[in-house]
Amino acid sequence: RILPVRTEGGILPNNQLDRWTLNGNFLFDLNPIRIKVGGNATFDDQQIFSQNFSLVNSDHNMRQQNYNYSGYAKVTHTLGSKTFYEGTGYYSEFKQEWGDPIFWRNMMDYGDKSDVNNNGMFTPELTGESVVGYALPRLGQGIFAPPVAFTQYHLNRSNVLGAKFDLTHQQNNHEIRTGFEYRYNTLRRFALVRPWALAAIYNNDATIDRELLYRSGYTESIGYPDYFANDEVDPSQTADNGLDEARHPIIGAFYMQDKIELADLVLNLGLRWDYVDANSQRLKDPYNVKITNGLIDPSTIEDTEAHLSVSPRLGMSFPVTDKTVFHAQFGKFTQQPELRYLYTGWNYMAAQLSQGNQVEVGNPDLKPVSTTAYEIGIGQQLGVNSSFSLTAYYKEIRDLIVLKNRVNAKPITYAQYQNGDYGTIKGLSFNYRLRRTKGLTANVNYTLQYATGTGSTS
Repeated sequence: RILPVRTEGGILPNNQLDRWTLNGNFLFDLNPIRIKVGGNATFDDQQIFSQNFSLVNSDHNMRQQNYNYSGYAKVTHTLGSKTFYEGTGYYSEFKQEWGDPIFWRNMMDYGDKSDVNNNGMFTPELTGESVVGYALPRLGQGIFAPPVAFTQYHLNRSNVLGAKFDLTHQQNNHEIRTGFEYRYNTLRRFALVRPWALAAIYNNDATIDRELLYRSGYTESIGYPDYFANDEVDPSQTADNGLDEARHPIIGAFYMQDKIELADLVLNLGLRWDYVDANSQRLKDPYNVKITNGLIDPSTIEDTEAHLSVSPRLGMSFPVTDKTVFHAQFGKFTQQPELRYLYTGWNYMAAQLSQGNQVEVGNPDLKPVSTTAYEIGIGQQLGVNSSFSLTAYYKEIRDLIVLKNRVNAKPITYAQYQNGDYGTIKGLSFNYRLRRTKGLTANVNYTLQYATGTGSTS
């Protein structure tokens, strides 16, 4: 006999968000110096609705806690009628944590049927130790799940400490600008993919090495090296040593540019220097991953090297007639790889590869993506109140990041983020402007662009 299942309308159970936000700024005008200090913060604590859990299991809707706060101090100093500078120091931190709202940071409890660690937090209704789900009917397979803990726990924390300085000086027909920026990042991550699997292993052998126990649950830990010392995650317990220490990528840049205004010609000359250092370790030979006693052999890794790039830029514009202006520019640009593509915990990688899993891993040796851009165009005035511009451009992009298999690597093939793809972009853009004329104003834009690339995906 098939019984209908009906749910009631109204407020969804265990689906809520508590949020606190705070922001403020203070300005101190001490002519010729201006100081601005400020910051903002957001704190979230929420449970997220799941249709799959909605019938009998909403108590286990995923809980997520986030916070994000930042602060800065900015100094603007006018040294005279021709020179001023701005200096800024800033700090920001972000944390995102999610897991089961009942067991939360108690890893052993997620799949515990018989209180194997004697802390009083267990689920006797489970059909067995580390079995996902209670002994209940199917409840509509694929629509409603039987009571079960949310099956993963993740903790991501990152912060950045930075400084920025810009100086502008006008000397006759030269506007000279120079400056730098420096960012020191700290990245920490803890992820336990299968916390529900721990209880059965521990119940079978209470003397098992804790590190091996947690490895069986596919644990990745960066910046939390002592997670296996007990069964409760403590986000405040961090360390910055060992192979799986917190990662500290360093990013820096320096630039100089000169805007030269002549009678019939405007030149923009610039040079930028970019620096990125993953500040970590890499495999000496990505096709030979040596694992000793379940761990990455330290003899197979070495320190990463910083990537440096120099980017020249040139732009010019000049009038062709009293109503026509021509402009052209050339430049090289770099884009640092997203930090999430750089790192994977060594312990986690060793566990996955030694068990024959073709895991995706980061690459701390990624180079920045580089772009070479060319552009030419004209601007034309039409009568008194309207004008149009036409611009053609072409770009070459190298070292785009791709996820590529290390085929025939030892002990098993795995996928790693690598620089590999190449792309081109060519296009034409048109703009027409009409200033207010008899109550009518208009701005029309049209762009036609073609982009192609090797290995391109969405």
